[in-house]
Amino acid sequence: MEGDAILRGDKLILRGLMFHGFHGVKSEEKKLGQKFVIDVDAWMDLHAAGLSDHLSDTVSYTDIYRSLKRSHVNLASPGRASSS
Repeated sequence: MEGDAILRGDKLILRGLMFHGFHGVKSEEKKLGQKFVIDVDAWMDLHAAGLSDHLSDTVSYTDIYRSLKRSHVNLASPGRASSS
């Protein structure tokens, strides 16, 4: 969604999601790992879920969390995702 569509959409806010990852520039960071805290603002259209009140029409917070946990982004090189 862009522009005015974002203002009309629904926003899911997830704060303080914690993960342990093995990313960094130095070898110690890649070996020992470190804690990462992520905040997510997810814009989407949940109009159908509001009308139907069915879970199958909405988005699972758990699915968002698991998706973030599975994705491995090399934080030392923004924009480059590594394969899992």
